[in-house]
Amino acid sequence: VYPYTQHIDKKIQYLTEFKQEIINLPYMNNKKFDLLINSFKELSVDCHFQRTSKKLFTEKLKAVNYDLNYILQSSKEE
Repeated sequence: VYPYTQHIDKKIQYLTEFKQEIINLPYMNNKKFDLLINSFKELSVDCHFQRTSKKLFTEKLKAVNYDLNYILQSSKEE
């Protein structure tokens, strides 16, 4: 679990370096960005526990995936 979470932490740190640009996007704001980062961190740990609700995990995964795709698409447009 530890090497995996270290890998995710590096990805989150990289994403955080662009926080100002991301929160300036029309759909994003500071609260949504913080929620994205928090959900990303939780997913990286929750996926290793059997007691994690599959439904809640899937919903959180969809939300994070949607936001990351939005950021990616917006960065391609600029």
